[in-house]
Amino acid sequence: ANVAALLAQMPLSYYLRQPAVIATGIAFFGYAYILYFFLSWFPSYLTMELHLSIQKMAVVSVIPWALGFLGLVSGGFICDALGRKLNDPVAAPKLVMVVCLLLAALAVALAGLVSSLEAVVSLIAIAVFFMYVSGSTYWMIVLGIVELGRVGGAAGFVHFIANTAGILAPLITGLIVEKTGSFVSAFVLAGALASAGALLVALLVRRRPALPLERGAIAQPG
Repeated sequence: ANVAALLAQMPLSYYLRQPAVIATGIAFFGYAYILYFFLSWFPSYLTMELHLSIQKMAVVSVIPWALGFLGLVSGGFICDALGRKLNDPVAAPKLVMVVCLLLAALAVALAGLVSSLEAVVSLIAIAVFFMYVSGSTYWMIVLGIVELGRVGGAAGFVHFIANTAGILAPLITGLIVEKTGSFVSAFVLAGALASAGALLVALLVRRRPALPLERGAIAQPG
């Protein structure tokens, strides 16, 4: 009870400095980078790199998002089932996030290295599916590691980090394609960023952050 009361008094800035919260934000950035990379450049990739007509591109580009819909729907059920089994509100979404984001990252990177349409579309569909399976885990982790009264601010901070990818992913991809004449490095970069976020979560996310009482810190409301 005393720990809960002390956590409730900690300022929002305390939580925003926690490695677990920052790691979750970076992982969500990796998720969002893949998302915005595909949203902004996948149609152009199909027409520029694979030379599909506009009509074929329109049909083919639907496939990954159909799989993504299934992933997003199933992700919450998977986390709930795993949470009941592990009896831990953080371990379950953490495991789902790390595994699925790493699988998505691997599929994205490989998609940039293959040349056949079938292989590309299959790998991108796999990437989008696993990316979306992890979609609910970022919020679940914030709920598990941040005191209830600070969840809104911490979640907004994590969302802010993630959505900078909406600016960076299209911009960086365009620069890479312009400089190299190829999408390969853009695909690999998207996979690398998502992998980095997943690994940071694996290393840094625990239950709730420890209070800095041993350092003589004084909690001030704010």
